[in-house]
Amino acid sequence: MNYMYQIKNIAIEQADKILPVPNNYPLKSGIDDELRTGFSHFFALAKTIYYDISENPECYGFTPTDSINSLQQQMSILYVLARSGKIEDKKIVINISLFKDSIKKAKAKKYNLIFDNLTKLGIKFDGYTGQNFKKDQNSFSVSFPSNPQIIKALKIYADCCTACVEEHQKEIYGAPFYNPYKLFCNFDYKYTADFSKLLQITWVHDHVYFWNENDKNFFMAFYEQAIKNPKIRYDVKFYKGSKLIADICHSNRSRQNIFGLRLYLPPKGNGDRFNQLPQHIIEYMKNHKCSDCDSFAGLKASNGGKCTNTVEWVHEGEELKCCAYHCFDFINPKIEDIPVYCSLQK
Repeated sequence: MNYMYQIKNIAIEQADKILPVPNNYPLKSGIDDELRTGFSHFFALAKTIYYDISENPECYGFTPTDSINSLQQQMSILYVLARSGKIEDKKIVINISLFKDSIKKAKAKKYNLIFDNLTKLGIKFDGYTGQNFKKDQNSFSVSFPSNPQIIKALKIYADCCTACVEEHQKEIYGAPFYNPYKLFCNFDYKYTADFSKLLQITWVHDHVYFWNENDKNFFMAFYEQAIKNPKIRYDVKFYKGSKLIADICHSNRSRQNIFGLRLYLPPKGNGDRFNQLPQHIIEYMKNHKCSDCDSFAGLKASNGGKCTNTVEWVHEGEELKCCAYHCFDFINPKIEDIPVYCSLQK
């Protein structure tokens, strides 16, 4: 019986998310400008590895039930290689004991299979026999004779991922700066950047880089309109203080493109604000009334049976109730309505 490896699609998705490396972004202090090219070549190699995994998952030791966690664990072997050694004459010289300990921490398995496949792609291992390390030696080395710059890029990129976690330990614009292994597997040039000089708009552009033009244009237009309000901040989603006020959802899985805007409205305020809306938005809201659900049962119980997330308003004499969370999902929102959407948050 043939089993479909889900890792095939996951590997392709990971490869397709790798961003191109810009020619002029601000690098962290101490990184040579020429390494932008090195990072570009290294990320191209990472993309090749992902595609190779999608074509031959069994050669990397994957099973039909392996998930993205399994993929990240195996790809993190590259991170362990870099972090377990030092650059010496165009190669990384790696401490074997440190490497083995780090492999266990990364929960990676069958590193020999990764080594075998990396060898086919041009990476050279000295001091490794193909099954194990040579006896009576403390170190081995990894190099890329046809493109030595890739090895330097690998080492510095891994060090930058570690620094991101040590210095931030939280998310920055959606980047999960709490796990260096997962961070490494994104192969994102921004982790090598000087964050103090990297403009927010760069994160915004990269967030929507692979979206179709219509969705991308809407997101950029919404972002530009929203941040005109000094109280609104962007962090992949949109916030006023600590309160989430808007989220733009995008998914193209299963070959279906789903795009929508969800507004989280203040439940209190002048209900007349809704009467100024275009008729098609009013009709949309009237058709998405509060369903008196149990999602906020705790809030109702502590407020005499009244949900504090209910928005009450009147239109043409009709009293209406909408949910501040669940009744403002606009599928395929229009760019021309963005000022209206943003005005609802005032």
